[in-house]
Amino acid sequence: EEGECDPDSLPRSFSSGTGSADGVLYLQGTSMATPAVSGAAALVRQYFLDRFYNATSIDISGMLLKAILINGAQEIKYIDNAFRTTPTRYYDNNQGFGRVSLVDSLPLNGANSFGASFIDKATIKNGETLDFDFDISSNEGRCTENEFRATLVWADPPGATGCVRCLVNDLDLSLRKFGSSRVYYPNGLGSRDTTNNVERVILGNAVAGDTIRVTVDAANLDRAEQPFALYVTGCTPNRSYSGDAKPKGNMDRTTKILIIVCSIIGALVIFLVVCWIMDSKKKRKRHQAERAKQPRPHAQAHSRENRDAHHTGGHSNDHEQPTGRY
Repeated sequence: EEGECDPDSLPRSFSSGTGSADGVLYLQGTSMATPAVSGAAALVRQYFLDRFYNATSIDISGMLLKAILINGAQEIKYIDNAFRTTPTRYYDNNQGFGRVSLVDSLPLNGANSFGASFIDKATIKNGETLDFDFDISSNEGRCTENEFRATLVWADPPGATGCVRCLVNDLDLSLRKFGSSRVYYPNGLGSRDTTNNVERVILGNAVAGDTIRVTVDAANLDRAEQPFALYVTGCTPNRSYSGDAKPKGNMDRTTKILIIVCSIIGALVIFLVVCWIMDSKKKRKRHQAERAKQPRPHAQAHSRENRDAHHTGGHSNDHEQPTGRY
């Protein structure tokens, strides 16, 4: 109502004791961060339920909600330690994944230009690998983002009692550009992460025309399968997978190995068959050539008959009695 919040009734700053024209009080610490992030999480859930994403009402999981908040978190350059400032960067002990920023987390017309894709409430089997391919496009100049981000989150089962660093189910996230052999690993590491159940990769040089493959790999599970959520932002169209729906063409590692082995065996069998056919043709040609060099059977018989007749005729002439008179 009018007059409900006038300058005289605004809260006073604990540090200066003076009134504040905007009614904002600056404090820091986990007690202040927790309600701020909780409010942001509520807005994320409302965003999906109220059809802001592809005009569809979606009940997202806690895994996906966590992935969205972490995916868009922004780097803090310095932290205020009362009497001095301390430099900080992503993934250190001061900021972790960074500062929550909803405008960098959710696509919203008029506020940003990136697209978002996700897979939620899906499962991955032990040893399985899932590949998601994303084509980067400027959308006729409307998308100006160069960053491509992907965040993987799963609810890891409880570890053993007394275990300090004990990741039960180990999933791995990695990125690779088509045409390049370089692999981008999560959380600022140069190899796969075997400690955390949240993994994020930020690719800062994604340009129009690039195709980026996001890979989720179930490296080691203590059960048959593990549910997970994956959230991706960048200059890509909005896409979503739900439940056990998976990208076309993905298969588990065992199937891939079987296909490779069968392909090798099949190629070897085809090679042997071709060699056998070629060898048979050579033998057939060689046999035909040898037969062509030999006299024909009826010609041999005729020649033999001539020789026999000649021999017999000579013998008869030698014993023929004279017919003249004495």
